[in-house]
Formats: sequence, C-alpha cells, structure tokens
Amino acid sequence: MTGTTRHRIRARFSESGDAVPRSAVTVDGQVCAHNEPMNPPSEVVQRRVLVVEDNRDCAESLRQLLALCGYEVLVTHSAQQGLEGARRLQPHAVLCDIDLPDTDGYTVGSILRQSGRAPRARLIALTGYGEPRDRRRALAAGFDQHLVKPVETSVLLLELETETKA
Repeated sequence: MTGTTRHRIRARFSESGDAVPRSAVTVDGQVCAHNEPMNPPSEVVQRRVLVVEDNRDCAESLRQLLALCGYEVLVTHSAQQGLEGARRLQPHAVLCDIDLPDTDGYTVGSILRQSGRAPRARLIALTGYGEPRDRRRALAAGFDQHLVKPVETSVLLLELETETKA
C-alpha cells in the first residue's frame, strides 16, 4: 500500500443495547478479519502488530487501517527502531519493508528469527520488490510471507490472521 493508494475505511457502531458497542469496520466494502469490541474484556488479548516502514505516509496508513481493525500497532521507521520495538512489543505479527535506510529488511527478519525477539511472530515482508529471487530471499531470511506493494487490504488482513507454523 502506498501513500497514493486510497481505501474507503468506515467504522459503524451498533446500538444493540450492549454495554460496550462493537465496531464493524469495513475496508472497500469488506468487514475486517479482526473485529473486536471497542473496549475488549480483560481476558481478550489484543493482537499486536509491529510495522517497520520508512515511508511515513505508508506507515501511517497501515497504522490507521490496523487500529480500525482492532490491532494494537507500533510503527517504527528504521531497522534499528524495529528491532527495539519488537523487543518491547513482543508482536504477534511484523510487517517489514525491505528497503530501509539503515539496513535491509532481510537482516531485520533474520535477526528477529535468530535472536528470539519475536519468536512466534508472523513475519511478513511488505515491499516493492516483487521478483521471484526477492521472495526466495525473504523466506530464507525467516519471513513467513512476502507481499508486494500495493497489497490488497483483504490479503493483508488474512495474512495477519494466519497462524505462524511453530
């Protein structure tokens, strides 16, 4: 998803008499895959997503979309910030650009897998690099998936809900 990609994002709130209204977020007419109450009960674990993206417009678009869909989102803009963010957040999923200013996303994925900073996180390369060799390199670095920008919102949300193989 680039800064110029536009999605219609809407939040609707039902008045069903529940003490806590539930949001129904739609993106391009589709209901988000991850749809939790606005104030989830304490036993509900909010899924955490780390976004490592140096393009600030893209990063902010992802943050807004994922927050509307019920995710806790931390955005970082460099590899070093991303590695520190993973240590603090212990994310369920990491969306990582490959072309970062301080080192490449392949290195980030490899460090996250080998260091134990995000041992069970689903690592998703979200990049403009779409050649077969780029996909192979991402998977070899420890990513679970390689998605090429601009990615369809429904594909991204489905990938975030997919469990990582142990």
